[in-house]
This record gives sequence, structure tokens and C-alpha cells, in this order.
Amino acid sequence: MLRVSTIETRHIALILAAALGLFGCGDDDEESPREKCEALARTYCDHFTECLEDSDMFTSSREANSYRDSCEEQIIEDAECQRAVSVKASYGACLEDASNFSCSLALDSDGYLPASCRQVIELPRR
Repeated sequence: MLRVSTIETRHIALILAAALGLFGCGDDDEESPREKCEALARTYCDHFTECLEDSDMFTSSREANSYRDSCEEQIIEDAECQRAVSVKASYGACLEDASNFSCSLALDSDGYLPASCRQVIELPRR
């Protein structure tokens, strides 16, 4: 049985964060951009963890929950959600796609990210 490591979590998180943390257009919902970024990380990690569970990658639900938490924390950190200033208009589609992407595609690739999520979070220029 394959096991998911912290290194794999970090690798997936870095790829997702790199794609999310670029510049986009604004959005005017009630949630802050930081909250939206964190919600996206949570949604993505929930679904990705479900994919791994369905593939018997974990030996227990505790291990799966630990992975999910680690994934979320790593993406939030790497995507610099605390610095998010806006999200693109495609955020809603991205959130939906992040909860429904193909598990086989995600498990067969190195850090799959739905196309609607590319560059969806805007960060200030450094």
C-alpha cells in the first residue's frame, strides 16, 4: 500500500500555491480575500484527501484527517493567504471545480490544479 508523506503534501501544496498566488481582478463578496483563499485551500484538500482515501492511501481515518489538516495548513502558508487582497471573478467556478476534480487525474499528476483556479488569488506586489 502506498503511503502519503509530508514531502508529497508539501510538493502538492507548493504547486497549488504557485498557481493561486498570482495577480487577478477584484471580487466584491462578503468574505475577505484571505477567507476565500483559506476556503479554497480547505475545499481542495478535503477533496484531494477523499481521493487518497478512496485509493486506500491511508491506514486510518486519523491519518487521513492529519493529512487533510497538513495539506490545508501548507497551502494557506505557501499561497500566502494572509496577504490576499482580491480574487478573480472565476473564484466561484474554481471553488466548485476544487471540490469535484477527477481523482484519477489528480493522483496521476504532480500537483493537479483545475484550470479555473489558475491565478485566482491576487496578492500585492512585493
